[in-house]
Amino acid sequence: EARVIREGKTYDSASWKKWTAEGAAPAIPGAAEFVQYAHSRGVRAFYITNRDEDERAGTRRNLDALGFPSDANMETLLLRGSRPEWKSSDKSQRRAYVAASHRVLLLIGDDLNDFADAREKSQQERDAIITRTAEWWGTRWFMIPNPMYGSWERAVTGGSGTPCEQLQKKVDALRDR
Repeated sequence: EARVIREGKTYDSASWKKWTAEGAAPAIPGAAEFVQYAHSRGVRAFYITNRDEDERAGTRRNLDALGFPSDANMETLLLRGSRPEWKSSDKSQRRAYVAASHRVLLLIGDDLNDFADAREKSQQERDAIITRTAEWWGTRWFMIPNPMYGSWERAVTGGSGTPCEQLQKKVDALRDR
C-alpha cells in the first residue's frame, strides 16, 4: 500500500502480483515467534490466504524467510484456487478443509472474512456476525486490524464511486461510529 501511495496509483492486480512475487513483506512483530512457539508444542499452523495459486512461490519463500514453520509432509499454505472448490474469496471451505482433519485452536486474521463469510454483507449484517460470535473474540478468534484494505471497504462504500468518493465515504463512516 505504501508503494502504491508513493507512486500516486491505486490498487491493481498486476502490481500486487509483482509485489507478492518479491517475497519480501515484513512480518507483524512477534507473529513468527508466536507460530514457532506453537509449532514447538506440536501445533500445525495453516496459512489461509486469498492470494492466488500463481502467487504460491513468492508467498512460500516469504514465509520461509521470515521463519514461519511449515510442514514438509503436508501443504499448509491454502491459497485461493489451489483446489477447484477454492476459487472464491470466501475462506469457509478452506477452514472446513482444515477442521475436517485437525482440531482448530484459534483463528488469526485481518479481515472479518478470515473468521466468517462476510462477503457482500452490509455493515449491519457484519455487526450481527460480530455480535453473534462475541464469545469467540479474544479467546478463539483474534483480529489484527487492517486499516489499508479489506471486505470492510465495500460495506462502507458500497463499492461504487471514484477513489476520492470512496475515501470520503470511509471518512464519513468513521465519523458515524
